[in-house]
Amino acid sequence: MDKRIYRAIDANINRSLEGIRVCEDIFRFIYNSPLAVNFKKIRHEIRFNLEKFPKRSLLNSRLVPEDKQKFKNLPSENTRTNLEVILTVNFHRSLEALRSLEEFSKLFDSQLGHNFQKIRFKTYKLEKKALFYISKLNILNKFNQSLYAIIDSNFVKNNNYVQTTKHLIAGGVDLIQLRIKNRAAQNTLLIAKDISKICRQHKVIFIVNDYPDIAFLAKADGVHLGENDISIKESKSILSGEMIIGKTTSSLTKALKASREGADYISCGPLYSTKSKTGKLLKGIGIDEFKKIRKNIKIPLVAIGGLNLNRIKTVKDLGADSFALISSLYKNNNIEENCQAFSQKIKG
Repeated sequence: MDKRIYRAIDANINRSLEGIRVCEDIFRFIYNSPLAVNFKKIRHEIRFNLEKFPKRSLLNSRLVPEDKQKFKNLPSENTRTNLEVILTVNFHRSLEALRSLEEFSKLFDSQLGHNFQKIRFKTYKLEKKALFYISKLNILNKFNQSLYAIIDSNFVKNNNYVQTTKHLIAGGVDLIQLRIKNRAAQNTLLIAKDISKICRQHKVIFIVNDYPDIAFLAKADGVHLGENDISIKESKSILSGEMIIGKTTSSLTKALKASREGADYISCGPLYSTKSKTGKLLKGIGIDEFKKIRKNIKIPLVAIGGLNLNRIKTVKDLGADSFALISSLYKNNNIEENCQAFSQKIKG
């Protein structure tokens, strides 16, 4: 076999393994994610197939000093802006190398070429899963000490959803949920699309209540499900992989069930007794139950129900990640000022 062919194979062996190793290290040491095991399996599968090549011939073909291209980097190769860029670059490095190995290995054994093809497609699938994981994580990180505003159709005057959204964002909210009841789905979708566009422009997380299909079509960041809504499993079949799912819970038992089923965050409440929009008194689950949920739930926990400025510190001390508010934000029609007051308390 031509020594130059061995040289190409040797170079792409190193490229494929190096790229996968960088990705594995990101998920093992930085994210502490079980996904790291998937990268390890791919590395081992590559190494297993490399045993089919004569090792001595590969080593003899390696001419590091003579490689004039090894230190010639493009400007884009000299900088990395974030972990997602590092991950993407190293995935592509590995995938390109695997394609090259797939082609050159056919000179030795057609089955070997097929094996590298299978590894390449496994890596494609893993890239999608890994990037979705980071996208979700970026969203969920914004729940930390955040003001979660709910746009409820009962509090929006003259159906002015766009202006309400702008007031909330100007007031400093971190997340917005759209909750519309008793309205045609097409109208809700149009409203959701408008709000989604504004939220993206201002880097505010946007969640649609109840309807995963509308959340998907509106390009929202996720959906929030009530206790009697469509299941988390069914919602996942509708949403794209980077979108999050929140679930309303009112007890430790329900919170644990939602977590097991794959909820990305849990809304817990009503924490304090409060009146519904119809005037009915809703009994709060109480501080003790909230403490139990916080102790046993590791995903982001959103407190809701009966929150006011005087209770924010208490709820922060209980371990709430995010604070969901409705009527308090619309009080006296001073949305921006109310949001600012709550935001300062939450982040202070």
